[in-house]
Amino acid sequence: MLRSWHRGVVALGAAALVPLALSRPAPRAPRPTERAPLAPRVGGVAEAASSPPPARPLGAGSAKPGLPSMQRLDPRRTNRSPFQAPGRPRVVWTFPMNGPIATAPVVAGGLVIVASLAGKVAAVTLDGKERWSRDLGERIYGAPLAQGERVRVGVDRGKMITLDAATGQVRATLDVDGDADTAPAPTPDGGFVFAAGRVAYGARADSTVRWRYKHRRKLYAAPAVGADGTSYFSAQGGAVLALGPEGELRWKTQLKSDADAGLAVGEDGSVLVGTDGGEVVALAPEDGKIRWHTALGGFVRGGLAVARDGAVLASSYGPAPVVAALDGKSGGELWRFPIRGTGAREFGIHGAPLEDAEGTLVFGAQDDTLYGLSPEGQLRWKLQLGGDIDGTVVLADALLLVGCGDGNLYALGEGG
Repeated sequence: MLRSWHRGVVALGAAALVPLALSRPAPRAPRPTERAPLAPRVGGVAEAASSPPPARPLGAGSAKPGLPSMQRLDPRRTNRSPFQAPGRPRVVWTFPMNGPIATAPVVAGGLVIVASLAGKVAAVTLDGKERWSRDLGERIYGAPLAQGERVRVGVDRGKMITLDAATGQVRATLDVDGDADTAPAPTPDGGFVFAAGRVAYGARADSTVRWRYKHRRKLYAAPAVGADGTSYFSAQGGAVLALGPEGELRWKTQLKSDADAGLAVGEDGSVLVGTDGGEVVALAPEDGKIRWHTALGGFVRGGLAVARDGAVLASSYGPAPVVAALDGKSGGELWRFPIRGTGAREFGIHGAPLEDAEGTLVFGAQDDTLYGLSPEGQLRWKLQLGGDIDGTVVLADALLLVGCGDGNLYALGEGG
C-alpha cells in the first residue's frame, strides 16, 4: 500500500481491513503524482453494534448553527454539529479528487468545498455533481474556511488563496513566509488567523495582513480563537502562544514535547493542547498556567474537540490507538475506545471526533474505518471505506461527508 505525506494519508481501494504504518509528519516527501483514484465501493451499509447502547442527555453547551464552514465547526474548534448523523450510514455518492484528502470539507453557498493533497479544490452540489474545480498547484493540508461568498485555502510553498465560493475564481492571494498548511480560523472582526511556517498571521477580510508574529519553530497546529478574539497557536518544540487581536503576545507556555495537535477552547475557557508526549494539557486562558494534564499513551496529533457536556475529546496514535473523553475540569478519564493497532507508534487516529445533535461521536481512523460511538464511548456502528480517514468528518444536514485517502469524498446517508 502506498503510504505517506506529512499528515499521513493512504490512496488505496476498498478492501479487507489492513492495518498500516504511518510516517512522521515531517520531513515531507515530493508532491504525489496526480492519477485517477481507485473506484470506491459504493452502497455498503454500516455494521451495527449487536446491542446499541442507550442514549443519555446532552450537556448544556451549544453548537454553532448552520452548515459547516470551518475546521471543527466554530472558532473554538469544539466540533459540535447541530445536525444528526445517520443511525446506520451507507454510501450514497462519491466524488473523485485526483489525490488523497487529508482534511475536512466545508459548505459555502450550498456547495461542498473539498481540497486534496494533489492541490485540487472543488465545489460539489449536495447530490454529488461538480459545480467547479481549480488546481492550486500545491498540496493542501488545512481545511478551507468559508466566510460569506469567499473561501480561504492555504497551500504549500507560501500562499493563502481566497476563492469565490460560487465560481472558484481567485479573489486574492496572500504571499506568506512558509507552507500555509494550517486551517484558518475566523476572528470576531471578520478577518481570520492562520500559521505558515514559523509565522502566525492575522488577516483582514480583504486578505491583507493585519499583523504577524514570528516564532522560532514551526507552528503546526490549526489555531483556535476565544470569544475575546485571542488566538491560540502551538508549535514544534512544545510552545503554546496566546496572541491578542493585534498580534501582541499575551503569554507563552513551554510544554515538554512537540505540540502538533489542533487546539480547542474548553467550556471554561481552558486552552486545550495535544502533544507528542502522549498528553492532553489544559492551560488557563488568562496566563497559560497548566491546569491539568492527562496521558493517553500515544502521540496526540489530531485535533481536539469539546462535547456539549464539557468533556474533552481526544484521539491518539499507537502502539494502542484510542479515542478518549476527559473531564473538562479535572482531566480525569471518563472512558476510552480502542481500535486495533499495528504496534507502530505512527499508526492511529488523526481526526477529531464529531459530536452530532444527539451526542453520537463520529470519527475515522487509519484502519480505513469510520466509527460511530455513543456519548459513553460504546460502539454504535462502523463502516469500512477505501483508505485512511485522517480528516475530521462533517454533517451537512442529513449527509455525513468524509474525505478519504483513496482520493474520494464520500457522502453517507441513512442506510435503514
